[in-house]
Amino acid sequence: EQRKKQEEKARKKAEVRKRLEESTKSKKGGFMTPERKKKLRTLLRKKAAEELKREQERKAEERKKMITERCGQPKNVENANEGIKLACSKPRSESKEHLEDILKRQLLYKPQRPKSTTELTSVLHQKWRRISAAKPQKLKDNLSNRVAALIAAPNLILIFDLSAVEADRTDVQIFFII
Repeated sequence: EQRKKQEEKARKKAEVRKRLEESTKSKKGGFMTPERKKKLRTLLRKKAAEELKREQERKAEERKKMITERCGQPKNVENANEGIKLACSKPRSESKEHLEDILKRQLLYKPQRPKSTTELTSVLHQKWRRISAAKPQKLKDNLSNRVAALIAAPNLILIFDLSAVEADRTDVQIFFII
């Protein structure tokens, strides 16, 4: 009797085990078929392509925005008169020649050192005219007095830092070597 009970228990366990294995096999094998895998891959590719396209469009918009911020809106040349159209359509060779002439003049120009106080003062006053009138008058008057004292010194070599004057700063420096 006990033997029969044990055999029956073993048989029931085997049946239950067999049913569970069959149910797990049917669940596993039926979900991701090769057709579903292909569809999923194509959907993922399409989604990635659309995302990439949106990103490129966004970057192009940013570039256009930066260009308009830096350069401003393009001018309307279609409704302009003939003079403006001709000015805009100058040949490049003409402008290139003009730039070459300017460069030659700058290279050949050698400024001469002023030999007297009056020449130096006139050069400095020309530079001072470029500075706005809002600069303090005291600095302007003081500069010419310092220059006159320096020129009176014997064996003097003057080096002017006029970049400060042209940059509209008040700290003009005059270097001298005795």
